[in-house]
Amino acid sequence: MFQEIKPTHEAIDTLMSASRGDMAIILEQIKNGVSQLWHTKDGYLVTRVEISNTFTLVIVLYAGKNARRIIEHLINFSLNNSIDLIRVHVVEKGIIKVFKRYGFLISEIRKKEIVMIKKIRG
Repeated sequence: MFQEIKPTHEAIDTLMSASRGDMAIILEQIKNGVSQLWHTKDGYLVTRVEISNTFTLVIVLYAGKNARRIIEHLINFSLNNSIDLIRVHVVEKGIIKVFKRYGFLISEIRKKEIVMIKKIRG
């Protein structure tokens, strides 16, 4: 379902509006292997894994359709790959309800975004 790719003009153009002006930083993270760019039949996704006391899968950016299918896939991936927590930073209020349906909870409300998490383990 997901294919890791290198940045293309199409991917960058698609992700640009969702990046909130952070596209240069995101591209640098992809270039340096900090984040990964994925192509799906529904759009483009950027993720990274953060390791501290837990393994956290961070949904950095998504642009496309059918977010439910993406969320389901990431939850299943996490269940099968030692991920403890999934974190997403949400700007669009409409998507909050979608994440809540999958068990995500609001962990922090910031000025320009809402941070949501879903515990997978622990």
